Amino acid sequence: MDHDDERRPAPEEAAAPVTAPLPVVPPARAYSLRELAARTGAGVPLVRELVSYGLIREQGGAFDDHALEITRAALALTAHGLEPRHLRPFKAAADRELGLVEQAVAPLASRRDPASRARAAERAQEISGLCLTIHTSLVRSEIAALQERAGLEG
Repeated sequence: MDHDDERRPAPEEAAAPVTAPLPVVPPARAYSLRELAARTGAGVPLVRELVSYGLIREQGGAFDDHALEITRAALALTAHGLEPRHLRPFKAAADRELGLVEQAVAPLASRRDPASRARAAERAQEISGLCLTIHTSLVRSEIAALQERAGLEG
């Protein structure tokens, strides 16, 4: 099919969000390194390894709820033979996605008025939600194809 023949959405269609924006997260709870390890069952060495690979970060001597979620998931992945060093591509992908979001909202974020900055924050939430939808759908599509191939070969 020629690209000129493809239907392009009307501006109002293109602007409609495919998914809900990410919810605004309330202030996170703070955990010490030992508390994070204890609450997740990960152990201090795993938490330190996650920090060393940039997967979680300590801010002001504490970890937040995001670190808690990441640590729990990383611990579960170790049961499948995936260690923190294998998870570095997730951090790299997240950094690239954040770069796209920052680029998209930069014109609004650079304005001095609070209303523009608030709109930039809202758009950043929406754009990040859409990026996550694409990422999740791509992974699910490939898993479905993998399962289909396994079913055909088995």
